[in-house]
Amino acid sequence: MNKGLENYTKIIISIFIILISTNLQSQRRVKLPTSLNENSGLVFISKDTCFWINDSNNPAEIIQSDYKGNNLLHHKLNIKNNDWEDLTLDEAGNLYIADIGNNALDNKYLTIYKLNKGLSLQDSFVFTYMNPPGEIDNSFDSESIVWMNGKLHIFTKGITKRKYFKSHHYILNPSKLNSTAQYIESIDLKGFVFTGAALSPDMKTLAICAYRYKYVFGFLPDADSKIFFYDVSNNGDTIFSKSKGSMIVPTWFITRQYESIDYQDDTHVLLAAEKTLFLRPLLRRVKVRKHSK
Repeated sequence: MNKGLENYTKIIISIFIILISTNLQSQRRVKLPTSLNENSGLVFISKDTCFWINDSNNPAEIIQSDYKGNNLLHHKLNIKNNDWEDLTLDEAGNLYIADIGNNALDNKYLTIYKLNKGLSLQDSFVFTYMNPPGEIDNSFDSESIVWMNGKLHIFTKGITKRKYFKSHHYILNPSKLNSTAQYIESIDLKGFVFTGAALSPDMKTLAICAYRYKYVFGFLPDADSKIFFYDVSNNGDTIFSKSKGSMIVPTWFITRQYESIDYQDDTHVLLAAEKTLFLRPLLRRVKVRKHSK
């Protein structure tokens, strides 16, 4: 078989697989309302209650819905949405809004807002990042935060001015106002950027969603989406050395930017994508398979 025919055959087979896979997975996808066009954080409470935030250039509010984005309620907050990027929940039911986006890579002073169960503002604090050892060109742009072991864990997006995709893991003590996020560890993402984090209900697994842009067959733009899983059952601070594997979330030549994630139960995660040029925001229910290194 000549090379041209071989490439053509590969394209036809790929399209066939895509059509079949898309049909099989269609029941696990839900189109979200336009008020969640730029969703960047999600907390699942029950099938009837989810809390959402949108990122910058959107109202400062918590949006409440069922897990499919229906029955919307908008809870306005008297604070500023500079670049809200993630949302997490502690054991007492308090919500934390992470205003930690920093696309220009020039702002080290970022803010965490704490809300009580009634969604009233309880506290806010500004923090700075500790420099990673031996590094001066740092990435202080983050989109992922999770409450774990009584602390807030932050994972930088992994982009620097040199486009070096290396994410840093920080821990922030929420009881100390105007504190410094303590550097813990780093990981080379090889082109992926972390965009959201969630702790499993049994508190044994941390899931972090990520994406990267690429070209299929050298010319078709696509975005790989991936969920990384880490073992956090021993309550230690370091996690990157305790990988439980990862799973690809197929996008099938349609660019999707998944930024919101939370566990629905110990075997399913909810993953939400922002609106793209032609597509509405999307919620996807993903079955979590058993992972190993």
